[in-house]
Amino acid sequence: MNAPAQDISRDRTPPPAQRRATVRWRRMLVLYLLVPYLCVTLIFAIFQRQLIYRGTRSNRLDVSLASFAGSDSQNVALTVDDDVIIRGWLLKTKTKMTTRASPAHTQPVTDAAPPRRLVIYFAGNAQHRQDRATDLHQFLAAGVDVLACDYRGFGDSDGTPTEANLTHDAAAIWDFAISEGYLPSQIIVYGESLGGAAALSLWSAPRRPEPAAVILNSTFSSMQDVAATLYPWFPFQYLVVDRWASLERIGRVTCPVYIFHGTDDQIVPISLGRKLAAAGRLIQFIEVPGGRHNELPAGRLRSLLQQPQQLSAPDRIF
Repeated sequence: MNAPAQDISRDRTPPPAQRRATVRWRRMLVLYLLVPYLCVTLIFAIFQRQLIYRGTRSNRLDVSLASFAGSDSQNVALTVDDDVIIRGWLLKTKTKMTTRASPAHTQPVTDAAPPRRLVIYFAGNAQHRQDRATDLHQFLAAGVDVLACDYRGFGDSDGTPTEANLTHDAAAIWDFAISEGYLPSQIIVYGESLGGAAALSLWSAPRRPEPAAVILNSTFSSMQDVAATLYPWFPFQYLVVDRWASLERIGRVTCPVYIFHGTDDQIVPISLGRKLAAAGRLIQFIEVPGGRHNELPAGRLRSLLQQPQQLSAPDRIF
C-alpha cells in the first residue's frame, strides 16, 4: 500500500520566535506611535484656547506710555457682558485748519477741517496694544484716527478670550465708535490674522450699517482650515471649538473689502486668504510678494487710506 500523503498545510502556526517578534513590533507601534499621537491630540483638545489666544497680560496700559506724538489720545474703558471691562486707546490725528486770503473780506477765511475718519484696529492673537504701537503709528501717519482695544484676557482687559466673547467685544467697540460721533461711512474696519476673524464677526448676524470699507491682513477662511493646513496628520480640524466661520460671514459684507496677504506667510498660507476672498462680494485681493505673517504692508496700506475715493472703489475684483 502507498503511504498517505503528508498534509503540509496542516500546521501553519508561526514558530515561537516569529510570534514574539510580531508581538514586540505591535507593542512598539502602540508605545512609540499611537500613544504619542493620542496624547498630542488630547493636549490640543484640552488646551486649544491657550494655543489660539496668546495675549500678553499687563498692568494698566496708559496711552501716555506709548508716546503718540502729534495725536490727541485718550484711554478707553468699555463695559461689556457681565461687567467685564475691556480697555484700549482712541488716538486722534491733529486737525489742521487751513487759512486763505479772501479778496472780498478784510479778514482771512479759515476752511473747516475735513471730516474725521476712524480705523477700528483688531489685532492678531498675541501681545497687547502697546506692543503694536508701531502699527498704530502707521495709521496715524496716514491721517486717520485709530481705535485699538485689547480683547478679553489681553493686556489690561478683563475676562477670558473665546470666540463668543471676542464677538461681543467687537460689537461693543463698534458701538463705542458710533457713540463718539463717527458715522459708519467714516469708519474703516481693519483686522490682522485673528483680528480679521474678529472684524468679520461684526457680520455674525444681520446688523448695523456698513462701514466705509474692511481691510484684512494675513487672515484666514476659518480656524478649521488653519488647523487642517498646519497639522494635516492630526484630526485637530474636527476638534476646534472656536471655528471663526469667516468664510460664511464675509459673504454678508456689502462694503468694499481689501485683503492683503504675503506670499511667504507660513502661519496662514496665502491659499486660505484666496479662499476667503473668493467667498466675498466686492473684494480686492492684494498679494504681497515675500510678505510674512506679522508684516504690515505699511506703504501700500497708507496709500490706500490716503485716497478715500480709491477705498470706496476697488481697482479690480477678486
